[in-house]
Amino acid sequence: MAKLKLKQKEWFTLADAAKYLTDITEGTEITEADVIQYALDAELTISVRLNRWTEHCFPYGDLHLSNNEGPSLKELSEGVQDPIRDIHFLIHRNQQYFVALRDETNLMPGIYDIANDADSSEIISDLWIALKNGQQDTNGQTFSSPPVLINESGKSVRFCKYINLIDDESRVAIRIPDYQIPPKTYFVVRKAEIDSLTEPSSKPESHEKLSTKEKKTYLKIIRTLCEDHEHLDLNQHSTTAGQIIAMADTMGLTIPSKRTLETLLKEARDLED
Repeated sequence: MAKLKLKQKEWFTLADAAKYLTDITEGTEITEADVIQYALDAELTISVRLNRWTEHCFPYGDLHLSNNEGPSLKELSEGVQDPIRDIHFLIHRNQQYFVALRDETNLMPGIYDIANDADSSEIISDLWIALKNGQQDTNGQTFSSPPVLINESGKSVRFCKYINLIDDESRVAIRIPDYQIPPKTYFVVRKAEIDSLTEPSSKPESHEKLSTKEKKTYLKIIRTLCEDHEHLDLNQHSTTAGQIIAMADTMGLTIPSKRTLETLLKEARDLED
C-alpha cells in the first residue's frame, strides 16, 4: 500500500510560522515578533481568521489599482458623500490601490488580509510591541474592547482604531473598528510568503550575477540615493531595495535578485565605514 502524504498547510499562525522558520534555519531562534517585523517591512502580509460573523455591517468598496489602468480619483469620488472620509489609499501585497467606501456589509467567517496603510500599520505595530513585551497571545482573543469614556455632554464615547481588511477573492476592502472584530479571531500568514523569506544557501547565482559595469552603476545609484536622502538607512532593505529597483528600471538595467541587492547594500555600507 502506498504511503499517504498529508496535504501541506497553506496558512500558519504566527506561532507556527516562527517555529517553522526556526526549524528550517537550523536553530536560529525566530519569534512571533520577528514574523511581525517582516510584515512591517512589507516582506509579507498579516491576515486574520474570523471564526464567526460580525454583529454589525461595515463600509466596504472595490479595490482599484492606482495606475493609468484604474479609475482616477475624480471618477472614484463621484457619488461618494464624503471623499475625505470614504476614499482610502491602500497597499496590498506590494500593489497600490484606491478604495471608495460606498456600501455596507457584515463579514462572514474566513480569512481577510490586513491592508498596509497608516491605520492598519498602527495596529500591527501595537501587536509587535505587545509581543516584544510578552503581553500578547496571538492564538486567543486578538482584539480587546477599548475603554468607554464619558464626554462633557454625559454621552459615552468609545475611542478605537480602524483596520482595513481585504477579501482577496472578492477584491474588496472593508473598514472596521478594531473592537468590532469578533472574539477568538487570530492572526495568520501564508506559508508561501513565509517560504519566500528564505533562500537555499546552495542556490546557483550564475544567472543573477551582475556584470562589473552593472555593479558599478548600482553602487552609483545607492550613493546617489544616500546623497539625495540624508536619512536613508541602508539597513532597511525592503524600502531601499524598492527605490533602487525603481531607478534601475528607468535606466534599463538588469533587475537583480533580493540576495544580490542585499550584497550590494552591504558593500555600500562597508564603503561608507
